[in-house]
This record gives sequence, structure tokens and C-alpha cells, in this order.
Amino acid sequence: MLNLPTYIPTQAELEAELGGPLLLHGLFAPPLPETPMRSAIHYRRNWRGEPQIITILSAPFHVPNGDDAALMQVLLEAEPLADSSSRTVRLTTEEFQTRVRAINPDSRLDATNLYDALLRMQLAGYAIHRPTGNKYTRILGGVAMEMTNPDGQASLRAATVTIRDFTLQWIAEHEAH
Repeated sequence: MLNLPTYIPTQAELEAELGGPLLLHGLFAPPLPETPMRSAIHYRRNWRGEPQIITILSAPFHVPNGDDAALMQVLLEAEPLADSSSRTVRLTTEEFQTRVRAINPDSRLDATNLYDALLRMQLAGYAIHRPTGNKYTRILGGVAMEMTNPDGQASLRAATVTIRDFTLQWIAEHEAH
């Protein structure tokens, strides 16, 4: 069971504290400074008349934020693999970078930052605490990274990523509302 802080801000209070709106319907924080580390955030909201506490965590990293939301948007818009029964996509590093920069021209998502963002998102999870029961899940179902080793330096060449059904449902429900 997740230990919740004594005081949990509303979504508006958290957004004011973080300096911007939560992204992708409350799944991602706005861009965060390197320090202090924010490996978990919590906020209160009412969703369709039901009180909820949302927790987003990604220890030992920052919670997904900033360019991660653009990266997630790229994953949502990419064509799924034909032989996949789930929402699985495969993109090269260059495809990720081009598509993220189309969403956010100021993106700093080089191969190293892309690798870190995919790891952060792979470890990221969220919990929804509500009177009718709690739900704990991860944002992504799996990430397989293909590496290359030019000049003895490991570098990301491509990644195959599966988005969890619950994450897809969250986004679809919020976009329909």
C-alpha cells in the first residue's frame, strides 16, 4: 500500500506549485528542474462526481514530465505494429526525435535523453485512490531498446514500446469528457 502524505493538494494547487499545467490529462508533470528530485506527486480531484487522489511515481527518476508528454503523444500517434494484439509501436531514434520536435520544437530529446525518458516512462506508474477501490498500474507495458555501439559508446538505435490498455482508456475517457 502506498503511503500518502498528510496534505494532498488539489490539481490546481499542484499545478501552481509546479509552475504549469499537468500534461496528457494529468498523467505527466510540466517540465521540472533537475533539483529537487520529484519521484512522486499526488493531487486531489473530482472526476465525474467521484473524489479521487492521483499518485504518479517513477522512483528513482523524476515523474514523467515535459518532453516525456510529447514522447507519449508520439507513441499514441505512431502506427501500431501489424502483428501486435496490443498497442505496440517501433520507432528509430531519428523518428522519435523528428516527431517529438514537431510537437515541441524546443525539445532537447537527443539519443541519451530519449533513452532516459523511455526508462523513466517504463518505470513510471500511477495509482488512483477512490471510495470504490484503488487501481495501480504502469504507464507502459514494456520497452525493448535496440542499442548500437559506434566508437565504443552505447547509443539508442530504436525502441519497441507497448502502451498499457489502462493508460489508453484513461486518455480516451478524458478526451471524450
